[in-house]
Amino acid sequence: MTVFALLAEREVAACSMMQWDPDALLENEVASSANGRFRAVVRRYENVPDFTSRLAGEVFPDGVPVRNSVTVAFYESHLLAEISIDVNRVDDVFVSDSGRYLVALERLYGACGTRASAEDPFVTIYTAEGALVGSLNVGDVLGSWDLWNVSWMRNSEAVYGLRQESDGREVFVVKIETSDENWVERRIDVATVALLDPKTDIFPKPRVYATPVDVPLRDYLAPPADCAAAFDAPDVVRMQSRHLYGRAVSGPMPMFPEVMQKARIRGPVIVDVVVSEDGDVLCSRASKLPFGGTEAASNAARRWRFTPMWIDGRRVKFAGELVFHFEDVDEEKWRDLMRYAPPFE
Repeated sequence: MTVFALLAEREVAACSMMQWDPDALLENEVASSANGRFRAVVRRYENVPDFTSRLAGEVFPDGVPVRNSVTVAFYESHLLAEISIDVNRVDDVFVSDSGRYLVALERLYGACGTRASAEDPFVTIYTAEGALVGSLNVGDVLGSWDLWNVSWMRNSEAVYGLRQESDGREVFVVKIETSDENWVERRIDVATVALLDPKTDIFPKPRVYATPVDVPLRDYLAPPADCAAAFDAPDVVRMQSRHLYGRAVSGPMPMFPEVMQKARIRGPVIVDVVVSEDGDVLCSRASKLPFGGTEAASNAARRWRFTPMWIDGRRVKFAGELVFHFEDVDEEKWRDLMRYAPPFE
């Protein structure tokens, strides 16, 4: 089905392209369907009558025509329909292959670096004859994390396109870059204005998790006086971090200090522990993380329990290191982390 995706242009005169380059030739937007059958012209300037010519050939003194709407003209071999749309809601036009629907999309990046809010109109679908099918606001399609990713602060991309699914249904696709390797996709059925992918807000939450230490640390804060000698005692068996982690039978996580969350402090705390013959933590020392991170990690580590170690028929003390990560983690990464964590509380 034929679809126009019209990316809206917020009216901010100071950021108008014509203000930047007043001598440029004005253009009406022209787009073709992938099969080349249909074409559409967003007629911003009436002296461009159809898709055979793109340049208006004149420059308005203020760079913006004094009009409240533009005409979207839809062609096959001849003019099929003309639809009047608000002048501030038309930027780019995408045309698909069958000629049944128009989709107007308000751009997520506004003028001068602004971005859309959840309440702003986003997708509006028309029939090719101009009848309204329905609309969705930004918040109906994207979550707050999606919106943060397309803000000027993140400098991520938003990509739009048309696609036909295996069942023949045509969808308009919005893809949001969430990292260098990951994208979030939202599909909208152009015939029903239905969102086909449930909107799941994946905004990362402040979380704490533990892993083995990849690189041992020797720059710890001073442990309590009654523990200092324990780390160098000759009867304490030192083991690799991954072996210590694998022996854990109970491992409560630290609370994420509220002041750290508000101050945007994130990072790891490496905790070195000495474990008794019974598997309880006797002593700990930790690396530094401001605003309570060190204390939270140390307090949690002292509540861990481990499987006792036996050597030559007797239990022995042992020591090793863990790292507690204070991070913002989304649901997908959290599920992966929990999948490989030891089965303890």
